[in-house]
Amino acid sequence: MKAIFWDRQSGSMKYGQRPEPDIASSADVKARVLATGVCGTDRELLSRKGFIPPENSNFIVTGHEVLARLVETGPDVYGLAPGDFVTFTIRRGCGKCTLCASGRSDMCETGEYSERGLALADGFNSEFVVDDAANCVKLPAEVERLGVLCEPLSTVEKALSGAEEAARRLPRIDGGQWLHGSRCLVMGAGPMGLLASMALILRGAQLWCVDMLDEKSMRPGWLRSIGASYIDGRKLKPGKLAEVAGGKFALVYQAAGAPQASIELLPALAPNGVFVFFASGRGAIKADASLITGIIDGNQTLLGSVSSGHSHFAMAVDRLAHAELKWPGHAMGLMTGEYAPGDFKKAYAEEPLKNIKSVIYWG
Repeated sequence: MKAIFWDRQSGSMKYGQRPEPDIASSADVKARVLATGVCGTDRELLSRKGFIPPENSNFIVTGHEVLARLVETGPDVYGLAPGDFVTFTIRRGCGKCTLCASGRSDMCETGEYSERGLALADGFNSEFVVDDAANCVKLPAEVERLGVLCEPLSTVEKALSGAEEAARRLPRIDGGQWLHGSRCLVMGAGPMGLLASMALILRGAQLWCVDMLDEKSMRPGWLRSIGASYIDGRKLKPGKLAEVAGGKFALVYQAAGAPQASIELLPALAPNGVFVFFASGRGAIKADASLITGIIDGNQTLLGSVSSGHSHFAMAVDRLAHAELKWPGHAMGLMTGEYAPGDFKKAYAEEPLKNIKSVIYWG
């Protein structure tokens, strides 16, 4: 079968033949890949040659955001059938810690997990894929065409559900309703920042998003069309963001790899607020110790979040269905770059002014 894979020996990505997988267990499913998404993690790993092939191999099939259609199911698979549209979770547990054993490999304690398309397990940039049915997420008709957005949105849902759990510390606060009417700030108008903005607005938040893009470009335009406010960070220092919004933010969602700017946003967090660190970035950070005092005195929560579990995929499916009801067809507007598998180099090139999210269509 044809696949897009990274070659460790040459340190480059290629499009060519790889062995077609077959069902090996009675609980397996086999699917034909229809589309795969390209995200910042893919580009970052490609730039630093950070993909890790499976053991005893020099190749790893890339891609961890997928829309596929089942073509075969094992005899012990129930609730799924050939013809179903699906997506897949990506992290596979270490087999050692209690969290992985309980189905929460996204919270693995050992760090010895694998991730499809990223490390130690082939991904979904291929004509066919096989996986355990337990890792399969069936898509309802309302969101079938949005399947490649499920994985990235699932990581957003995990982070926001963690923030809502933190809010339950407060008297008379229902975590699920905490964000309704609250001021929230998203740092970064990349695909992840836009999905986070959408998820927050669907929760009833007042949303501001800051980035370094011209206000008339497509990403700020997409934000405004769902009721968010955009701030050009080149025109306003971090310390002024809360002033523009009319007060400090109950939640700050950091979705841009800019460590220093993230630290400088901490004073914009309201008392009892939650600051979500979602993107790391590189480089040294300079900070004053008074920031720690502010966190302590403000009873604030700093939350790191990565990956997602099956339940978060279910949340993402629900959120996409809600978005389709509220703004029909609007989520599709995130997928602006359409590429054939042979044009993968163009798909992996980042063009923030011309493109939001690149999608490779397999058939």
